[in-house]
Parts: sequence; structure tokens; C-alpha cells
Amino acid sequence: MPSTTPEVLAEREKTDEHLDSERAQADEALSIHAVVSEASADEKIESVRERADAVLRAVRDKVNRKLATADERVLDVIEAERSFADRTREAEKKAEDAVREAERQATAHEVARVLPVERDNTDAALAEERVRADEAIAARDDTLAIVSHELRTLFGGIVMSAAVIEASVAEVAKGATVKNEARRIQTHTFRMTRLLNDLLDVVSIDAGRLTCRPGVNDPRALVEEAIRVCAQAAQTKSIRLEPQLENAPNKASYDHDRMLQVLANLIGNAIKFTPAGGRVVVACVAIGDALELAVSDTGPGIPENIRHAVFEKFKQADAEGRPGVGLGLFIARSIVSAHGGRIWIDSPPEGGARAVCVIPNGPLVRT
Repeated sequence: MPSTTPEVLAEREKTDEHLDSERAQADEALSIHAVVSEASADEKIESVRERADAVLRAVRDKVNRKLATADERVLDVIEAERSFADRTREAEKKAEDAVREAERQATAHEVARVLPVERDNTDAALAEERVRADEAIAARDDTLAIVSHELRTLFGGIVMSAAVIEASVAEVAKGATVKNEARRIQTHTFRMTRLLNDLLDVVSIDAGRLTCRPGVNDPRALVEEAIRVCAQAAQTKSIRLEPQLENAPNKASYDHDRMLQVLANLIGNAIKFTPAGGRVVVACVAIGDALELAVSDTGPGIPENIRHAVFEKFKQADAEGRPGVGLGLFIARSIVSAHGGRIWIDSPPEGGARAVCVIPNGPLVRT
């Protein structure tokens, strides 16, 4: 039993006062901790613990400073008080840890109960939304197919009527005017047909249904046909269209109609951006097992920072005063990609542009 001399009792009272004061502060902090959210529980508890430990250290430091002058009986009392305070603090920590663990387990149980239900609800909503989206896309595609068929029929009738008018009008002053207007009707109709076809191709590309049918073809015939398709546009601007076929192969594997579409788009763009009196060269060459088609012009060229962008939908290098909605190169890139190839544009500092597409001379990739 520790000694209870007046000196010891006096030191005990002082120690009790310090401990009671700090416990009151710790209790106040724990009361605040009880109402905070779970997210900050650990932080608050650690803060309270740090404050309590700081108080204990302060009391011990103060007591230790007095130990130098205290007798052995005082030392026994102080040690007993210190041991009691340590045991009390450890008990408080264990209680706090038990409460925190219980809160964590309750939260984990609630999450485990609610999360599968929420996931099932989300999956059901996504599946329903996907069905609605698929139905909307199917309805859109069906509508476009019907409308395109009807428009093509109408455009074909306009072209045929214009051709009949042009062929039957006499070569007199007024007859020449009628012929010119008939040709204008044909030109506008061809452009509308091309735009319609481009829009339908974009729909197919976005839906992942652009199909290329492989076949063994003559690349030289492909270049010559593409030049014939674009000859009138070049003649209007007095632009020379020149094939370069000295090193062209006799055979290659590709979809003739689709690659004709690519080459006609590249030549059409070159004519569009080349000043009157300029020159457009269409070259074809075999590079190993690949086929390279290139269209070079004498236009102003394309800045390096937009050479990649022109292959995106609705993008043009310079749309000012020029017809088109910026779909040709996007479609060309999609067709070349469907062949397993690649397409790009070079533009040297001295001017001009060179559009190049390379496709492997082998099986096609279907998308």
C-alpha cells in the first residue's frame, strides 16, 4: 500500500487535478467525435488521442521535473498514478477501436446489401436504353434507304430528261442556251446524287456496315476511269489531268467501285483546290506487295497542322467559295482502311499537295 504522508497526498491532488482537467477535454473531444460522419471518424479519433497523449506527456514532464526533489514515497505514489492513467488510456483506446470497427462492419454490410440491387437496376436500365437505341437506328436506316431509293429514281429521271433535251435541240443561238442549261441540270443532279451517296456511306460507316468486295482488277483501268469521271470538272477550270502509269502493275486485288470512289474523291479535291490552268497528275505504282495510288496537284498546298483533320467528317482545308460538305476524304479514308491500307497527304514547302493511299495486294478487311 503506497504511503499517504501529507507530501504524497499533496502531490496526488495536484496530479489528479491535471488528469481530471485533461480527461474533461478528452471527453469533450469524444463527444464531438460521436456526431461526425464516418468518413472523418478515424481522423477525429486520432486527433483526440494525440491531445490525450500530449496531456499525459505534459503531466509526466512536470512530474519528472519534481522527481529530482521528491523522496521515495512520492516516487511510489507518482508511479502508481502513472500506471493507473496508462491503463485507463489503453482501455479508452480499445473501446474507441471497437466502436470504429463496428461502424465499419455495419457500413460494409449495408454496401454489400445495396450494391447488387443497384447494379441490377443499372444493367436493366442500360439494356432497355440499348434496345431503344437499336430500334431508333434501325428505323433511321430504313427511312434513309427508302428515301434514297426514291431520290435516286427522281435524279435519274432528271438526268435522262436533260440528256434528251440536249440531244434534240438544234444548234442555233437559243438552242445552244438550252443545251447549256441542260448540261447545268445534269451537273447539279450529279452533285446531288453524289451528296446523297456520301451521306448513305457515312451512315454505313458509322454503323460498321461498310462492305468491300475483293476482286482481281487492272489498276491502270481504274486510273483511266477515274480521270474520265473528273474530266469535265478539270476542263471547266482548264486543268490538265495526266495519268502516270509507266510503273503500274497489270493486276491487283481490291474493290473496283470503292477504289474508284476513293480516287475520284482525291482527284476532285485536287481540281477544287488547284487554280485555273494548273495540273493534276494521277500515278499508280506497285511497292512490294502493295498498290500505291497518288494524286498530285499544283495548288497552294495544305498546312501541316490540318493535314490529318481533313480526313474527319465535315472538315475541309479551305471551304470558302468551294462546294462540298467535307465528307469525301472521310469516306476515302474509311474505304482505304476497309482494304487494310492507309491514306495521307504530303505538302512540300514550295506548294502543291500529294494525296497518297496504299493498300495491300491481298484479301480485304470487311467492316
